[in-house]
Amino acid sequence: RRRAELAALKSGAPITEETQWHGRLYRAQRFPVKMPNGQFGVGAYITDITDSRERAKKREKLLYRHKILADVLSRGFESNREQLDYVLHEALKLTESQYGYIYLYNEQTRELSLNSWTTGVMEACAVAKKYTVYQLDNTGIWGEVVRQRRPIVVNDFEDPNPLKKGYP
Repeated sequence: RRRAELAALKSGAPITEETQWHGRLYRAQRFPVKMPNGQFGVGAYITDITDSRERAKKREKLLYRHKILADVLSRGFESNREQLDYVLHEALKLTESQYGYIYLYNEQTRELSLNSWTTGVMEACAVAKKYTVYQLDNTGIWGEVVRQRRPIVVNDFEDPNPLKKGYP
């Protein structure tokens, strides 16, 4: 803070900076103020911008999601696999995830077939025998997406979860 105050006094102009404090984000605008005795001090406007920054991030992600959808619908992909590879990699950017994969599900055989995956996902997966086709009944938590017909989000796979079983 002292550095910003000295910079405002030296330049004679407002100085704006953002800082984290106790898990919140603040914008501080410091400016020179002439005191009654003729000397200069520093005044400041400090605004908590945490919520507005989070709303802006959500808007950016929504716009990016729309861009992905527009690209998927308007670009010419040579195959379904190329299209799903594109979607997978864009989704990873959107979610800031390191690994991802897309399995295609066959209702008749109740099998999941690996279609797309990111570099490193197969090496990082701690399964003794890695297959590209899995029976739904043998899958763990990742099969819940199919069984429950809804998204499942797990941010820490090491935490206990009653849905975990079989393959990770």
